[in-house]
Amino acid sequence: MSSVVDGRTGRILAWKDGIPLHYEYTAGTAGEAFLRGLKEGRIIASKCGTCGEVRLPPRAYCLQCYGRTRVDVEMLHSGRLAAFSTRHLGAGGAKVPARSRVTFGFVTFEGASGGLVHRVLHEGRSDPRLGDPVRPLFVSAERRKGSILDLEGFRTKARG
Repeated sequence: MSSVVDGRTGRILAWKDGIPLHYEYTAGTAGEAFLRGLKEGRIIASKCGTCGEVRLPPRAYCLQCYGRTRVDVEMLHSGRLAAFSTRHLGAGGAKVPARSRVTFGFVTFEGASGGLVHRVLHEGRSDPRLGDPVRPLFVSAERRKGSILDLEGFRTKARG
């Protein structure tokens, strides 16, 4: 523990300390199924047994009608870029060279609510465009661990 003491009065004005706490969070049943799917090179969504809504990332309960869901819907390996952001400036406002830019995007899939935010890997021009078709690019099977990082990102199809 460290403290700041008033030199005139000897009173403690502030102190810095810590409480050693350890937390472990589980992904839950839907999250676990999603992560297992990524480890197998698949993107898994949930489908409501009551209203039929398909949701990505998967949920144990439907957000529309609160019905139970099945977490076993495999999404087709193509989506669309619904939103994205590319880093053009680095620390201190310096421009980042085109080859070093990083883009993150929100990818949606036909027939599903929601989507995934991940890196967008693009070629052929400086930035992707809204609505671009993308496909997931997984790391090699031997490197997968059951993590969102088993998905390297979403690759755009090069144009022009």
